[in-house]
Amino acid sequence: QETMLRRYTTRIQRNSKRLKNRTLPKHQKSCLYMNRTSISNNDHSNTSTTTGEWVNIDINRAGLGKTYPPEKDLTQREPETDFIKHLKEQIKLRGPLTIASYMREILTNPKYGYYMDNDVIGEAGDFITSPEISQIFGELIGLWHYSNWVEMGKPDKVNLIEFGPGNGILMSDIIRSIESYPEFKKALSIHFIEVSPHFRNKQALKFGLEYPEIDTTPFKYKVDIDAPHKIGEFHRDLAARRNREVDDPKRSNPLDSFTLTNKVGLKISWHLSLGDVPKDGASFIVAHEFFDALPVHQFQYTEKGWRERMIDINDDDGPNHFQFVLSKKASVASSVLQEAKLISKEGSEHQEKPEVGTMIEISPESMAIAQKISNRLLETSGSALYIDYGHNGFSSYSLQAIKNHKRVDPLLSAGTADLTCDVDFSALRRSTFDIPGVKKDDIKLRSYGPVTQRDYFLELGMEARLTQLLSELDDEKDAEKLIRSFERIINDDQMGNIYKVMAVCPKNLPKPQGFLFEG
Repeated sequence: QETMLRRYTTRIQRNSKRLKNRTLPKHQKSCLYMNRTSISNNDHSNTSTTTGEWVNIDINRAGLGKTYPPEKDLTQREPETDFIKHLKEQIKLRGPLTIASYMREILTNPKYGYYMDNDVIGEAGDFITSPEISQIFGELIGLWHYSNWVEMGKPDKVNLIEFGPGNGILMSDIIRSIESYPEFKKALSIHFIEVSPHFRNKQALKFGLEYPEIDTTPFKYKVDIDAPHKIGEFHRDLAARRNREVDDPKRSNPLDSFTLTNKVGLKISWHLSLGDVPKDGASFIVAHEFFDALPVHQFQYTEKGWRERMIDINDDDGPNHFQFVLSKKASVASSVLQEAKLISKEGSEHQEKPEVGTMIEISPESMAIAQKISNRLLETSGSALYIDYGHNGFSSYSLQAIKNHKRVDPLLSAGTADLTCDVDFSALRRSTFDIPGVKKDDIKLRSYGPVTQRDYFLELGMEARLTQLLSELDDEKDAEKLIRSFERIINDDQMGNIYKVMAVCPKNLPKPQGFLFEG
């Protein structure tokens, strides 16, 4: 075991070039105070510490940082599914869809949406995220929140809120990491912001619970492919039922604000939005690979000004039922964004005129959620941590579709492939300090980053935690899996560089761990 540990420690040193002859700062040593037997039994996909052969996934979301237009597969036309018929009916009734509307339909349509009833995360799904790769990822995030809690004076009540929690592995690792801090764990209530009934059940199972079945059958009849306008009626009816008491929770329950308590007394609640989470304690927020799935608008500058890229029915030959088109005149979205000075306004003397052909992507929904998170921190105090792939600026074209760990055409396979875009961290930062109804001088917050995922986790002491776990292993195959998971998280040519980390904290707190500078 000693020989094996020495070999792998040398490999870590060579990989990061930061561990050798380095004295860990005090905050990094916190990872060594965790239970030494705390190797996770979660399913961390191909990098778990159980025995078995390593299975390599060739393509995952780590490779989505490249921005290039999708390649079309020149084959026969794909089958026309009920969902495709539904989308075509919408276009016939309303005209071409914005890319934002298309993404919203593809991902969260109540009847056909990709996230609503599919196992999409993990080796058997379409993509893998960092929590499935390594338990250390979630453990260090848990310790980051613990450190902030200490700096805040250890408030008695904390709402730990996760946006888009997926299979629940990240939160499970967070909770395990704070087992050595019972005072902090006692203060916690867990809140998941989750729209998918399928994922709500997966998250409940991760904590030894069973989420009651959500019976939406009566409302699905309203979602008729011949009357897509009734989708709004579907949502209104669900909203009206949110707080309705149910006689038999196994038969039906409100889609929102539902709470379960597991056998060790941990309360877990599910909500549709941040506004439904109680304000009865400090808010500790984490959003990992959440913003990348939010809808974007795409714009292209033409000789007539900004025109929005839309999705229309494709009547030509080829595999696609849909095609990209440009709006014939300025769209509502482009006009609003020009007034908000998010894109240059035609004839403006204060902004440089873009070149014809210039394209940009903007996600107003991401910015709105960032504003709401900042407002919540002002109301309750706390901190927010964003981890996603993207840039410190806007993208020109980053819309991607991924299926079976491979990139596919985003206009094909409607509802069966993930749609995602690079996150504009500069927009999240601007939105942090642009809260409707709040004066800028009253926004007592600071943003930090974005920094690369590599730098963030190395600063938190990921190397030290890895070394500790390696010291507990006797099997060389298990050690190899553990070291590969570490490399996958922090290597520049894998997930270390394209993924960024940003934090928002109150001004009266010191700089949070993992960040060398203020954003």
